[in-house]
Amino acid sequence: MDINDREYKLVLPKFSNNERRIKPEEIESFAKRMTDQFGGVIVIPSVLGCYAGEQGLVCEENVVLSSSRDSESTSNFRDQTRKDESFINDMAHRAGKRFGQESIMISQSKTEVSFPQGTYSKNLPDMRVGIDFFRKLI
Repeated sequence: MDINDREYKLVLPKFSNNERRIKPEEIESFAKRMTDQFGGVIVIPSVLGCYAGEQGLVCEENVVLSSSRDSESTSNFRDQTRKDESFINDMAHRAGKRFGQESIMISQSKTEVSFPQGTYSKNLPDMRVGIDFFRKLI
């Protein structure tokens, strides 16, 4: 079986180049845009991104936003893939301008997406009440 689903990742800095901490609401706005485009987003609230600088290894704290496109549930997958690629590139350009970055890392990879069936329960308590996870984790 050919794997044809796509995963798109956008890596956002937690600090701008003028060392200002980026507000969680600003990162959340990018997460909302990805949710609008793909139907959902996974937010990895803290990853360390490192690169070789003039003085050696330079590391920065980042956030990864990841979304997937399921090829089997998309009627014209090639057309949708082009739209998704344009969308993620536009998101990177917007983030670079907004956060004062020379560049923003994005990635696209072929992946296999599945959603195994669970058991829905109406009576589970809503654990999110009173918790703003963006403010707490980002």
